[in-house]
Amino acid sequence: MQNKPDENHGTDLPPGLEGKIGIKNWTLSGYSDSDMQLTEAWLAKNQAAFSALRHGASLPHYWPIYDNNTPIEASIVENELQALAQWRHVTFALKQQIAWEACRGDVAKALDDCLVLRRLGRHLQGKGSLNAQLVGVATESYSYDGIVAILSACGASAAVLEHVQKELAGRFDLDRRVIDLACEKTLWLDRIQRTFTDDGQGGGHALSKGFIYAAGNWRDNLINTFRFRYPDRRETVTMVDAYFQQAQRRLDALPTAGGRGDPNDPVQASTLNIMFSLVTPAYGRVGQLAWRPKTHELGVVTLLAIQRYFRANGSYPDSLTPLVERGFLQQPPKDPFSPGTLTYRKTDRGFLLYSWGTNLKDDGGQLGTDSHGQPRMWADNGDWVFWPPVNP
Repeated sequence: MQNKPDENHGTDLPPGLEGKIGIKNWTLSGYSDSDMQLTEAWLAKNQAAFSALRHGASLPHYWPIYDNNTPIEASIVENELQALAQWRHVTFALKQQIAWEACRGDVAKALDDCLVLRRLGRHLQGKGSLNAQLVGVATESYSYDGIVAILSACGASAAVLEHVQKELAGRFDLDRRVIDLACEKTLWLDRIQRTFTDDGQGGGHALSKGFIYAAGNWRDNLINTFRFRYPDRRETVTMVDAYFQQAQRRLDALPTAGGRGDPNDPVQASTLNIMFSLVTPAYGRVGQLAWRPKTHELGVVTLLAIQRYFRANGSYPDSLTPLVERGFLQQPPKDPFSPGTLTYRKTDRGFLLYSWGTNLKDDGGQLGTDSHGQPRMWADNGDWVFWPPVNP
């Protein structure tokens, strides 16, 4: 799929619907007859964009187009500002199309379009800039929100449940690389190329704009400058290589206790410059975000298996073990944030399914809370609950 920022990004939301459509609202509840008419007309104008999106998402590859006549970083940023804004536009519109399909009773089509969003998110992951990859993470996880919302509001037949589960499981890989820092490393090397001298053998020293990227702390670099020993280009490139090599290992490692090391020490502190010292905590947070869609996907695959078991047996299983024994799951769903599987508990009203989340402890299926004390999915102070869904 080739990124063409000026094509097929859909039409703007018509006046009168701005306050109705929320990014987390997957239903059309509360819509008046006039709202429904506006929605139907707006969606009709977006069908060409939806068709292009469905086709593009079905292709095996995606690549952006950059301007070869501008510096690397400027080209990437300018391309992203256009492309990601339009991807968000058409994604938002497709979300409303999904809600419309579910409202009209076409649950199978609505779930298939959720899978389109999933493939869209996957296209942006594992390559390109960090910003684009994080948009891909959010889009994929957003697709799973849609699946859960549809199952909660509408349910689905056993055949549809099996179809969606097979589509998810067919590409499920807990070890896949969601975030790749190769582009970030390239941007650093490009900055060094433009802010250091070059002796033709990999050496050279920092120019005035290169001091913030140089290896070592700023005090030592400043003192050495007064001694006419300027920060070294070769040492700086070595620092960048070492930093991103270890940072990538941490991103790929399981987020269980002891598996990731100190999030604030990807390389020896003595070799870090001021810029790396600033971005290191942010990369630690990115590591948590990288595991979110993989855990979310695992939760939804398990949820679909549980629902299929219920359709076949008229009751929910007492544990996750029968799902594997009866062929509804190929293997127990390993929770990346705990020493065991996703936590499942049969209840009087159904069942509870959750991951321990980033605090790496079992909070009994209680969601964490935001700064206002409101329950929030993906919070660091509670579990990540996949079922039952909690209204935003």
